[in-house]
Amino acid sequence: MAASQNDTYIKVGEGTATTLASPGYTIGGTSATVVSTTNWPTDTGVIFAIDTAEIINGEQVQVAGTYTEYEGTVATATSVTNVSLVSGTPQNYSAGALTRVYIPLSAEVQNRMVDGLLVSHTQTGAMIASLPLTTPKITTSINDANGNEVIKTPATASAVNEITVTNAATGNSPKVEPSGGDSAIHLNLRGKGLAKTVTIGAGAATIFPYDYVASGCVWSGDSYGGSLAASMTSGVVVINGNPITVAAVTARAFTTNVDTYIDVLDAGDGTGTVVYTTAATNAASPALASNSIRIGIIQAAATITAATKVNQGQEDKVFPIASSIPYAVTDSLGNLICPRDPFRSIIGYRQILADQGSITTVVDLTGLSVPFIAITGRKIEASAYVNSTNGTADAYNIVNIQEGATVLQAAGVNSRSGSINETLNPEYLATPSAGLHTYKLTAQGSGGTMTARAGATQPAFIRIRLV
Repeated sequence: MAASQNDTYIKVGEGTATTLASPGYTIGGTSATVVSTTNWPTDTGVIFAIDTAEIINGEQVQVAGTYTEYEGTVATATSVTNVSLVSGTPQNYSAGALTRVYIPLSAEVQNRMVDGLLVSHTQTGAMIASLPLTTPKITTSINDANGNEVIKTPATASAVNEITVTNAATGNSPKVEPSGGDSAIHLNLRGKGLAKTVTIGAGAATIFPYDYVASGCVWSGDSYGGSLAASMTSGVVVINGNPITVAAVTARAFTTNVDTYIDVLDAGDGTGTVVYTTAATNAASPALASNSIRIGIIQAAATITAATKVNQGQEDKVFPIASSIPYAVTDSLGNLICPRDPFRSIIGYRQILADQGSITTVVDLTGLSVPFIAITGRKIEASAYVNSTNGTADAYNIVNIQEGATVLQAAGVNSRSGSINETLNPEYLATPSAGLHTYKLTAQGSGGTMTARAGATQPAFIRIRLV
């Protein structure tokens, strides 16, 4: 910080005596030229004296009434600037060897120091406990004992909201909460950089098991059946526990005769970049990049034909369809499509709306194979619902939950002949290894011909959820 004539804490010095040089000093002057400012402090302002001496018996003796004190700052090796009178009667001084200039240990220096200390200390030397933190004002940061930043405090123009930190008595918890002029205020926390999360507790993982869409990011066609354009509302997604703002998209032109996957990539600065990846119609899903969330799939022909061609993870979506399996809730790789629940329960779902019949041996139920991504150490529950009939009385209808060729859980029921429905609900509880899994439903009519029943109001489904 530059020295100022108004500094509260003023340094003195040894061997500062000098004399006034030409052109001398006149009342009201704001600078003074001296023979030398050697040993004068330059990192604070200075309080210096001028007086006139006369020679009596070979000794210099102060002329009565000529002593005055001034404040200023050292500018060069021979000049003092920002000069103004602080004590004594203003007067003119001539240059010469008998016009003396020096730094005394003056009342002005001492009083400034004491007045400054009493702002923050008692007369016993203790800090004043009730002193507000804003006196003096914290302008950039709170630092530790080594001068390293602990909390940075950048300024926001016209700020009205802030953080209140409240301590607590024994048995109670301190709290950090937003406060200020607005009636309702979010508290935003985020890690720095890509994949750096908000954690709770020592060494904890992100507080959310899956990334999710917190608000907005809703896609819709601009003119179904008449255009390839679609638009998205602005929104907020949470990736690796960090809130990411996503700007609205207006009239984005999609590509004909492909499936376009829409992802949001964490840009690392609190904003998200919308990324579009095309795939052949009804083909397998493209990989989801790290630090990204999949928020939708749009299927276009010559136009975006209908709202049903905008898939944002709804359970009843029936496209894309790869290997007779429509994507709903998850894509073909098990990635959640536009999850909106921060504590997601359903992480995989497939349904069919049409019967599958002539089942005698073990067969896969077409469309009821669901990929999902498991989390380390988290239990899941796989459940299914299938109505069945069998043309033979007392035959046995069976539905299995399988992973590959391994049967995880089976449910069976003795049939009554004809069109009487027999409900099968296998359920399987497990803690699968982390990563991609695919569970499917198989069926068999033992001792007769089974039909797996499904319809618009009573779909057959397989569902995977966290428990």
